Amino acid sequence: MFYGFDIYYFIFIVPAMLIALWAQYKVNSTYSKYSKVGSVRRLTGAQAARAILDMNGLQHVAIERISGSLTDHFDPKTNVVRLSDSVYNNYSIAAVGVAAHECGHAVQYAQGYSPMKLRSAIIPLTNFGSTISIPLILVGGVRNLEQIDQILDAGIDFVSAARPFICQPDFYQHLEKGEESPCIGCTKCLGNIWTKEGRRCVKHEIPEGFPKA
Repeated sequence: MFYGFDIYYFIFIVPAMLIALWAQYKVNSTYSKYSKVGSVRRLTGAQAARAILDMNGLQHVAIERISGSLTDHFDPKTNVVRLSDSVYNNYSIAAVGVAAHECGHAVQYAQGYSPMKLRSAIIPLTNFGSTISIPLILVGGVRNLEQIDQILDAGIDFVSAARPFICQPDFYQHLEKGEESPCIGCTKCLGNIWTKEGRRCVKHEIPEGFPKA
């Protein structure tokens, strides 16, 4: 580290940003390609979404139209699937696929799928995040679901849990049980990434069945 700049931030964040931009390009180009192919049943995105939700007993989940392109998302706080202008009344297989994807998140939330807690961090970015792939505000150091909820309720855009996952590759399972990560945030796991042992927690043993490097 020099002059307050952490070299590991550059090593990890910049490549992640480039990968995110590449992924965004691939999503946009693929959607554009298949938005020109009509669905056989001539269902719109909104009609497909309603059918999927109803088949899974989610009649109470509403569907709303929002402006923009690929700004679609499921909001677990209001139980609403929001479909963009390019999806809501579109008959293409791309529109139906996007609608089905968002309904999948609604089904996950209804089933109590814990990683949805992490995913909900993205929701504040949906009006802005379709054009950029960089978080506005990111907070790390989380150890349990209570902390995650408090951070998201405060309006923070993203929650980082990289070190707890290095400490416990099955960290999400501990979240489901209401347990707290034993990670102390020492960052030594990042310091040994280029060593023979590879990226690992230096304080705790990796659980049985997970790779150690």
